[in-house]
Amino acid sequence: MITLESIKNEEQIQLIVNFLDDQAATTNKIYWQNTFQTIWENNPYLSDDLQKAWILVENEKIGGFLGSIPTQFWAEREAKTTFSATSWFVSHEFRKKSIYLLYKIIDQGSDTFIFNNTASETVAQILLTFGFKLQPTCSEKLSILFVNHAQSLQFFFIKKWESKTYFEKIDQFLIKPLSFLASPLLYFKQKIGLKLGSNLMVKEVTQADQTFDQLWERTKNKFEFTGVRTSESMNWFCADANFEKKIFAYYEENSLKGYAIFRFRKAAHRFKQLEMLDFWAEDFDKALPPIVSFAKEFAKKNEVTFITFSHFNPQISQILGNLGLQEVFVGKNAYYKADTEIMEKLNYENSYFTHLQGDYGFA
Repeated sequence: MITLESIKNEEQIQLIVNFLDDQAATTNKIYWQNTFQTIWENNPYLSDDLQKAWILVENEKIGGFLGSIPTQFWAEREAKTTFSATSWFVSHEFRKKSIYLLYKIIDQGSDTFIFNNTASETVAQILLTFGFKLQPTCSEKLSILFVNHAQSLQFFFIKKWESKTYFEKIDQFLIKPLSFLASPLLYFKQKIGLKLGSNLMVKEVTQADQTFDQLWERTKNKFEFTGVRTSESMNWFCADANFEKKIFAYYEENSLKGYAIFRFRKAAHRFKQLEMLDFWAEDFDKALPPIVSFAKEFAKKNEVTFITFSHFNPQISQILGNLGLQEVFVGKNAYYKADTEIMEKLNYENSYFTHLQGDYGFA
């Protein structure tokens, strides 16, 4: 008989690691151990009275898993504990019971927010059935800044043709030479369009200090709904055992006025990506352009192929467009659920969602 259980001890966590290692083709046991260390052991918002995951079990065999990441979210002028669903995996013979895992996190977050921003098409349809909505500021596009133009072209050619059976020959005899020959065109196209300014007021910081708390206190009511950005929350988010994250801070007269959090991410095959996960500032229009410029110089020094910038809201989209960055379509898959009254009230003007919400920033 299949039963639904919550995690009770460390021995179960190791069994879950083994189960997820079998289910997920692109990760390994070390990845899952690091993930659980980050989202649970190091999480300042996980208290003893909160369930961190649920499993489907039959005869001591785990056949399903859904994790929960407690985070802080600013809603209606107060910080609330919210929950992000993560890593919903169910083996074939347990599929008929998989929905019971979702019931659990919906029950856990019944009086707050629940986030899911890594939903597959199948999961998205299930979420919509259970009253989830797309995050209103979730854009279908992101902007790209090419750093290594030849490698960037190789990456996009590979993404187009990697499923072909003759891919290896294409890669060796067509993609590499074609990318090398075409890269000057991409370089000049981007150079003509780019309008990046000075980055002298931006620097990398290794840790969020009290100035981050001061910035948050000055700006926390900029939006009615957004992620909490205290130094504690930022340092936890950046202390990721799987992905190296960087904080680029923007200053005016030695006062912190804004920052962005980036992470290194391995793109397809041999390419290195730098990805913006969060951006916050007193004045978005002033802070984002120099941060983009600084990120470009940083990427050059660290052999990054390209940088991606999510369009967290229409203002971010406009700023990135004015800077001349290339846009690509990526679709939408960021969902949330809350009290009906709040969901009716929340819109793209009074909310600001980034990758602080959901599990994408840890995945």
